Amino acid sequence: MAQETFVRLCESGAVHLEPEQRLRWIYATSTRIAIDLLRRRKLGVVTLGSAQEPGHEPGEPSTGAPRLDDALAARQALATIASDAPPQELQVAMLCRVDGLSQAEAAGVCAISERSVRRLLTRFDGRVARLDGRPR
Repeated sequence: MAQETFVRLCESGAVHLEPEQRLRWIYATSTRIAIDLLRRRKLGVVTLGSAQEPGHEPGEPSTGAPRLDDALAARQALATIASDAPPQELQVAMLCRVDGLSQAEAAGVCAISERSVRRLLTRFDGRVARLDGRPR
C-alpha cells in the first residue's frame, strides 16, 4: 500500500503541494488504497498462520483455535462491511474509528463538512449493528 501511495503521489504531482496539503493527500490516498485492497480481498485466503504462534511448526494443529476463530470472524465481518459500504462512508469510519481522528479532522481530510462526517458515521454504525444482530 505504501508503494502504491508513493507511485500515485509522484504521478499526480502532489509532491509539489504544501507540506500540510501533501500530508492530507497522502493520508486520504493511502486510506482509499487500503479500502480498495479490503474490497478486492473480500473473504479471500486468510494468512493468519503459524508465524503468529511461538513454537508452532507448519503442519501442526493450532493450539490457539479460539483466537484464530475470533480473528477469522472479525476479518469476515470487516470484509462484509467493506464490500457493502460506500467508499466515502468507509473512509470516514476508518479515519474516526480506526485511526482515532476527530470528526473535524476527518472532515478536513475528506474535504466534507462535519455534519456529513456525522451522517456517514451514523450509517456505518448502523451497518455494524445490523451485522452484529443488534437493534439500531
